Amino acid sequence: SDILVKQVLTGPYTMAALAEPGAIPRDQLALSLAEAMNAELHALVEAGCLMIQVDEGALTMIADDTAEWRLYAETQRRLTAGLAEHHLSLGLYRGGVAPAGHGAILDGPYRSYLVDALGGPDAWRFVFSVPPEIGVVIGALDAANAVLDETEVMVWAMAWACPEARTTARVGVAANGSLRAVGRPRGQGARRALGLAGTRCICL
Repeated sequence: SDILVKQVLTGPYTMAALAEPGAIPRDQLALSLAEAMNAELHALVEAGCLMIQVDEGALTMIADDTAEWRLYAETQRRLTAGLAEHHLSLGLYRGGVAPAGHGAILDGPYRSYLVDALGGPDAWRFVFSVPPEIGVVIGALDAANAVLDETEVMVWAMAWACPEARTTARVGVAANGSLRAVGRPRGQGARRALGLAGTRCICL
């Protein structure tokens, strides 16, 4: 493609959480998946993929379980080994991440985070904890709603994610999940609305 594209992958912690119980314990499965996916991420980089997003939706279910946050941190260490210089993005939706996990998440090499703006107070607490030099993409369009959201709501969400130290160049807007379920017409309308919201936020 002649335009910038981003490859999205489901992360190892989430894949292990979704897997049916088997002979291999879940924590070992998560770590093995992380190592296998590390090779996949390196292959994408070598193929010229400039941006890679890893979706870890299961993080919204951990709460304050210290052992689970340690497991997540180790999966990320193995997943991202050797990729610190590449633009990796972490998708955290749907929902909000408990404050107990902020340290484990922010300790990774991710240069941007996609956060569900509709995920409640915990989602916004995470947004406000992200250092200003790190990018934040606000999932402010409800992917599960067949009715288009108002552009002003998305502009408002971007403005909240953009404190004085984080310029608009490091804030983006997106849907808070996949648009596959809403059909092509609604998906096209959603993309136009997102583009308009981004333009208005830049103008502000």
